Amino acid sequence: MQRYQREFPGADVVLFEPNRHDAEMFFTNLFSYASRRRLAEHAYQKTRKELFERRHELGPVLGRHGIAIRLDAVTDPDRHLVRGARLPAPLVAGTKTTARLADTLDDLERWLAVAA
Repeated sequence: MQRYQREFPGADVVLFEPNRHDAEMFFTNLFSYASRRRLAEHAYQKTRKELFERRHELGPVLGRHGIAIRLDAVTDPDRHLVRGARLPAPLVAGTKTTARLADTLDDLERWLAVAA
């Protein structure tokens, strides 16, 4: 993100990324059609939630570009990416693997900060 700020000063950049503790995003079998479909629905719901939670921050930024956050769309509990889709049961968090992944991501963030 720092690179964008340097290369495009004054540009509005909005970043959505998965939470590093979101096991569903990182441990889903992408070779399975059903898993990809569940993952897409999961990402869609997480993005809707984040849009709602960040609405006060993002509203003015998006508004400068003629985009508005529709509260009815981000708060509707029956809204899904694919008709008939349901959120998957959450994966168990706090396993050794997720802890190691979180540590590795922390190391990577520190390395990238030093390299920038």
